[in-house]
Amino acid sequence: MDLSDNKLKTLPDSIGNLRSLETFILPHNRIEHLPESFGKLSSLKNFDIFDNYLVEISESFCELSNLRELFIEWNNLIILPRNFGKLKSLEFLNVAHNKISFLPDSFKELTNLIEVGFENNELSRIPPSFRISPQMSYFSFFNNPIRSLHTQSHDFFNILLQTYFDRQNLHLIKVLKRYPNQLSFGENFLSEIGQELLNQKNSQGMWEYYKKSQMELAQNFIDDNNSLSESEMGRLLHELGINERRMLEENLKIDHPIFSKISQNEKIKLKDGIEIMK
Repeated sequence: MDLSDNKLKTLPDSIGNLRSLETFILPHNRIEHLPESFGKLSSLKNFDIFDNYLVEISESFCELSNLRELFIEWNNLIILPRNFGKLKSLEFLNVAHNKISFLPDSFKELTNLIEVGFENNELSRIPPSFRISPQMSYFSFFNNPIRSLHTQSHDFFNILLQTYFDRQNLHLIKVLKRYPNQLSFGENFLSEIGQELLNQKNSQGMWEYYKKSQMELAQNFIDDNNSLSESEMGRLLHELGINERRMLEENLKIDHPIFSKISQNEKIKLKDGIEIMK
């Protein structure tokens, strides 16, 4: 059911009678609260309430045991319900652009998460209840007031050991290999990353990975296509900026294979095989 782009302020209590409803699309409305009966939508798998005025989610919402995708970006949420972890089927969660400052303890029970977005909230630290599962491919804490990256668990510590830092801003921005393909802490207020991280023998690899600038990588590639290591080539393709791309275009033939690789890397795959450009 698609009710997007209307002027809805409320939903009727009778909405809970739609027991067979699997997809509910509600972006761009004016809804502040969901009725208690919403938790009776036992077949619901996909719920999108992007860009509304939602100020809270009731505990009854956590009865949606089959919910796989939840998109609640651009609302006015301050907290998530205490039993949010009961949504055990949840795989895709986006709560970006809210006012959330902490996560409930039950969040650690969401062991099936694949993609998680907490961009533009009020988190001042990585919540202890946040866990990384092997199937997770993306999570982001971009633009939160995070000031410290002290590790809270062995698993999370292992993830941090595989990250690299933007040398100019000291922002922890991506995971390179195992577990999430992208980890973002950009646009935060980091002033420290935890001494335990810097004392580890594996931490040297992070700094070595980011030793060359993107401009240096581009120039090295122009001088000798085979001069870049596999990881450096990956960085060049994933972090290519306007200036580096212009340098490549001015010094390489337009049909050079690297341009097709760059174009392919800029595509985002959607469901049903559809692709769009970033």
